[in-house]
Amino acid sequence: ALLERRVELLGGTARSELITGLNAGAKSYIADLWNFTPGTPWSILRAHRNLQRAARLDLAYLPPDGGRIRINPGTTTRLMVTPRPLYAMERALMTGDGPVPASFFDLAVLMQGSAQVLLERQGGIYLYLRDVQGHLEARLWARMFAHIEELTGSPRGSIRATVMIDSIPGALEAEEVLFELCHHAAGLSLDP
Repeated sequence: ALLERRVELLGGTARSELITGLNAGAKSYIADLWNFTPGTPWSILRAHRNLQRAARLDLAYLPPDGGRIRINPGTTTRLMVTPRPLYAMERALMTGDGPVPASFFDLAVLMQGSAQVLLERQGGIYLYLRDVQGHLEARLWARMFAHIEELTGSPRGSIRATVMIDSIPGALEAEEVLFELCHHAAGLSLDP
């Protein structure tokens, strides 16, 4: 399902951005929860709600100049998601003595609300991982993906991740990162 990746648009998670991205005719729209979404708990929850509705192709908004714009139900554009990086914390959810990693929160909410729909519509759950610092972090992601697939009863390899190489440690261990992700790797991407 990811063999054709010539045009991928990167944008935010606001209703208008998701609708425009999914209607643009690109192969993929990458909804970025880190760089294009404010980090407040309310904004993140609203972004996840928008992603759930976009996965179902059931999202609309009213522009200021009037009318109603919605996602074309016949769109073939894949929805991909960039969770927040591993070092970011989600302070709205506490476990033990502190907050949970924001990336795990994003992944859990995405899987809970959209996994089945995305599997049926586009053949998988596609992610872009930012700020992966090396093979140990990639191993953690691979274990998390495998655990989630087991819990949800999804086939192995349903979650595919493209790693954005945007740090020197990540660049130095690019091959090791791909090896650790093994069944969940969808490629590398260079972020200049």
